[in-house]
Amino acid sequence: MIALRVGEDGFAIGNVVEAIYDATTSVNQGGFGCHLLNYSGGGYTIYNSVRKAISYAAHNGVIFVAAKGNDDTTNKHYPSDYADNLVISVGASNGLDERASFSNYGNNVDFVAPGTTDLLFTTKRVEQDTYGTFSGTSGAAPVVTGIAALLKSANINLHRDDIENILQISADKVGSIPYTNGYNEQMGNGRVNAGRALEFLQAPYILQQHTTTGGTSQNLSGDGEGLTFLNDAGNSGLAEGWYYGQMYQVTKTVNIPVSICNENYVWTRTVGATSGWSAANPNNNLGYSFVVSQTSSTVTLRTFVYYIKTNSLGQTINTWYPTSPQNAVMAYTTLTHSPITISGPTTVCTSNSTFNINNIQPGTSITWNVSSNLQIVSGQGTTSVIVKQSSYYNYGAGWVTATINACGTMVTLPNYQVWVGIPNSPGSVIGSTSPNIGSTQYYYATSAASGASSHTWTLPYENGSCTYCWSIYSQGTPTAIYANVGEASGYVQIAGNNVCGTGGASILYVTPNWKWRL
Repeated sequence: MIALRVGEDGFAIGNVVEAIYDATTSVNQGGFGCHLLNYSGGGYTIYNSVRKAISYAAHNGVIFVAAKGNDDTTNKHYPSDYADNLVISVGASNGLDERASFSNYGNNVDFVAPGTTDLLFTTKRVEQDTYGTFSGTSGAAPVVTGIAALLKSANINLHRDDIENILQISADKVGSIPYTNGYNEQMGNGRVNAGRALEFLQAPYILQQHTTTGGTSQNLSGDGEGLTFLNDAGNSGLAEGWYYGQMYQVTKTVNIPVSICNENYVWTRTVGATSGWSAANPNNNLGYSFVVSQTSSTVTLRTFVYYIKTNSLGQTINTWYPTSPQNAVMAYTTLTHSPITISGPTTVCTSNSTFNINNIQPGTSITWNVSSNLQIVSGQGTTSVIVKQSSYYNYGAGWVTATINACGTMVTLPNYQVWVGIPNSPGSVIGSTSPNIGSTQYYYATSAASGASSHTWTLPYENGSCTYCWSIYSQGTPTAIYANVGEASGYVQIAGNNVCGTGGASILYVTPNWKWRL
């Protein structure tokens, strides 16, 4: 823990800015390398230098927690009311779990925390050698910072968005004001709960960080230079100033784990994890994405990228910022309570194979379903089902899934993909059809056999002894060989193998060139 003093009874903005930069710069670059910053102060004047310093902190993955102010007003207070993706804004609650009468509110306040004299006892000296009570959002903000530090100490790899979202879902919805979608402008997401927040980082909960690249892009600006774009950050290789071009939204739907009772939390990780920007104008160039919609097994994500054509000086740029749509990375985190999964083999033959549903609650109804090339032998309605290939000749890609009724919610699990039966034939065999006897020739299949775990090459056979016999000189890849050419005509062929057997072969008839040996 590091305390950076920015003044005595007052402070200079320059000192605040310098302290933020010093605290959030890495140790290797001469800073303190802090993970979190607490700012128990502020006022009602916007200082762009402070906002840029906090943006710098966000770029370095630092969480910035700020006191909301103590004037019982909805007037915007800074730094607590800078952009929501930069600051965690904290109001004060009292012993009745209501908003403290003095605490500022509104403007997307994030949380409340204990901040009145009946709840806070502090080491602030009130007279010689004594300590006393304390009130104010300046006392509430460090409570949130401390809980965030606990989460970070439990899992150092947590992103700043992971911590803020865990604080949100664990907060108690206290107070007399109704919450809409878990939020109100008096209490934010509620009063923070340290114990509950830490529970989300322990079994049976599982937190997983994911990324996905690309998606469906849509030009939101029309043809030409339909967008007038003000970049006010200048930290991405694009200098501050006005630009003209087009804005594209990039949207992608991905699968997420299915959880018991549909308790599945998903949020995006933005700054430092997502490469797209927001649609804000002016734009601060911070990584940004958001959840468009969510089902029990999928989530749709969105971010924005820009094709900048010219600047205000008329200079041609014609470059994607921060990246092209196909290279846009969206990062997201899933937090599930004992995710429900299907386990089993990846290949199914005419013999029986067993599939299981994991982490299911007793009494949950289950209906298994399989693709048309599979059949259920037994176990329908239970957590373990036995299936097999419906016919030896009915091979190819298949799937196993189940629909469950947990906590009154019908959920269909994502398909568990399997291969059914013997492999398909590989692609066509390519190589010389009239090779010279005694030479070494390269043969390959244009594609591997679907469903194969290995491949076998077969060369033309010889009856009796031979001066020049066919043989494999070396194996390039599973679907490519160098062959020593023999005397016999016949088939160079390749077939795929798996636990069910050998699939059909792809063949190339070859006639060795005798004249070359004369």
